[in-house]
Amino acid sequence: MDGQDLAAYKAARERVGLIALADRGKIHATGPDRVSFLHNMISNDVEKLEEMSGRHSTFLTARGKIVAEFHIYKLPYFLLLDLDSKAVGKTVATLGKYIIMDEVALSDCSSQWAHFSLQGPRSTDLLKELAGSDLPSEHLQARPATWQSTPIWVIHKADLAKEGFEVLLPAGQGDTFRQAALESGRGLGIRQVGELARQALRVEAAIPLYGAEVDESRYPMEARLDDALDFSKGCYIGQEVVAKATYIGGVARLLVQLQMEGRQVPPAASRLLDPTGNKAGTLTSSAYSPGLGHPIALGYVKKKYAQPGQTLEVSVADGETIQAQVVERFL
Repeated sequence: MDGQDLAAYKAARERVGLIALADRGKIHATGPDRVSFLHNMISNDVEKLEEMSGRHSTFLTARGKIVAEFHIYKLPYFLLLDLDSKAVGKTVATLGKYIIMDEVALSDCSSQWAHFSLQGPRSTDLLKELAGSDLPSEHLQARPATWQSTPIWVIHKADLAKEGFEVLLPAGQGDTFRQAALESGRGLGIRQVGELARQALRVEAAIPLYGAEVDESRYPMEARLDDALDFSKGCYIGQEVVAKATYIGGVARLLVQLQMEGRQVPPAASRLLDPTGNKAGTLTSSAYSPGLGHPIALGYVKKKYAQPGQTLEVSVADGETIQAQVVERFL
């Protein structure tokens, strides 16, 4: 991590960091049956979701594996699904197969939105200057606002820092907003956060990434997506498998956070070995954490190794190993 990435990381931790979320896609659900249809499809409750609020959820296969992991927001006249852009096409196509008598339409509207995240203790100050004082205060609460005569949505979402927001606005205004945020935030110490710093912040926060920690080979319980599951709602696709794995059989592997010695950051897909040299799991994401001063990682391990304090070894090139330890939470 060079000086620019380090400054961006520190800004998100201590002041405010701006992240362009160009890798996020959007699905709109419209029509009078949009709420009931998605309520019967996805793993969290949509019917009880309050207007202008969001919720974490997943869409699963019939075998309980993850097709997509996303946040769903109940906005006026439509539901908005915010998910990794690589999962949009598959999600629209698969959900569409279940539309029979329902009056609902699903569309990929990714190109219509520009999406930014402002993370850090001064993010509130910056957004008040840009969009006024009526900001959402509850987690995943959304509020309409106006910036330079442009209607925007502001979402309270502190995922990479203790305070943070996301801003959605028309795609054509994205570059102008980014420049305005950087200019207005100059006195607050704003920095634009690139991929290396963002990766470090994400791994510190143990946020699963589609294609790394989340895909159709994983159950949501393995990925620790407990807040994306509602165990009191009725049936949805994959619900029976989720219930059995939760209350009866469990899962064989769990996603864990790991910290490592030294400064070498092992690559994703590195093998994790137990103290006897047998395979215990696999790394999925790794980064160097400036805040902790050593490499960190996410990985899947066999359930018996998923306890904080468990010592493992990461197998790297030429038969070398790096000592690693399962931790409760980084920061």
